Amino acid sequence: EYNLYVDDFGREIKSLKFFGNDLYFMDMFIDARVRLHKRGFKTHGSSNLNLAELKAYYSDATFSRFFKLFNFIVMTDTIDYRMEL
Repeated sequence: EYNLYVDDFGREIKSLKFFGNDLYFMDMFIDARVRLHKRGFKTHGSSNLNLAELKAYYSDATFSRFFKLFNFIVMTDTIDYRMEL
C-alpha cells in the first residue's frame, strides 16, 4: 500500500550528503508523492509549524506542491495535547 502519514513536517534534516552532493530529501520525497497522488495514493501529514514557517523552511517548488497533496487544517487551540496525561 502506498498511502502514507508523515509526522511533523519541517523537523527533518534539510539536506543529506550523497557522494559529495547535497540532496534535498524532502524535495525529492514530495515530488514522488505528487506523482503517486495522481495515481490515487494519499499522503497525510502534520506539523507544528504554521504556513509561513513551512514556506521559509522549504523551497518554493516544494512548498507549492504541498497544496497539491494536502488540505490544510489550522488548529487554533492553545492547548498542548502533548502535555496532557
